[in-house]
Amino acid sequence: MCHGVLGTVQVTAPALAGQYADVTYKELRDFQSGQRQSAVMQAIIAGRSDQDLHDLAVYYASLPLPAAAEKTRAGEGPDATATRLVMQGDPQRNIAPCAACHGQLDRKGAAPWLGGQSAAYLAAQLQAFASGARRNDINEQMRNVARQMTPEEIDAVARYYAAMQ
Repeated sequence: MCHGVLGTVQVTAPALAGQYADVTYKELRDFQSGQRQSAVMQAIIAGRSDQDLHDLAVYYASLPLPAAAEKTRAGEGPDATATRLVMQGDPQRNIAPCAACHGQLDRKGAAPWLGGQSAAYLAAQLQAFASGARRNDINEQMRNVARQMTPEEIDAVARYYAAMQ
């Protein structure tokens, strides 16, 4: 099972434990409708009712947040570039602060909590948004941000969130 009964971190699948119920519900609906692509997820939830999707989302939200997926090395703080992008963004490149939607500073509707996800998963999602392979973001917000980020910035931001809870 990719997410596990406890919804904890898998390298290529998101940790669902403690995730906002509205986020999980939206993603499940997007998989079911085909707006977000995954042969595995679409097959698993194809016949599920709306109530089933809601119940799954509420169940995973009730679980405690997982520990950080990755640890920073002893004596090493967060990457300065990642911290700047997360907390301040880069207005000159039209990159909003990640924390403005994903927590720490504020939370916008249907924006997931990213802390504790694996860096590999987060980087893959940012790359998918940047390339347009993932298209279920509201008003193309993530696609517009991710397209402006360099591969190094994507990796740094992914590691930043993987190291936090």
